[in-house]
Amino acid sequence: MMARSIWNGMLAFGLMTVPVKVHSATDDHGVHFHQVHAKDGARIKQRRVCSKEDREVPYKQVAKG
Repeated sequence: MMARSIWNGMLAFGLMTVPVKVHSATDDHGVHFHQVHAKDGARIKQRRVCSKEDREVPYKQVAKG
């Protein structure tokens, strides 16, 4: 089933006319990042434990990635 458009119209650029349909957004397309250990790039778990070295990582050594 195709979603219904909330607006239909035309955009004119000089001699060219382009049909346009506007649809409401239904999905979250946000960007989500994981925390990684700045030293080796391994993912940090909730307890801030390095998955590669299996030891807790100080917050100062945590980077986004």
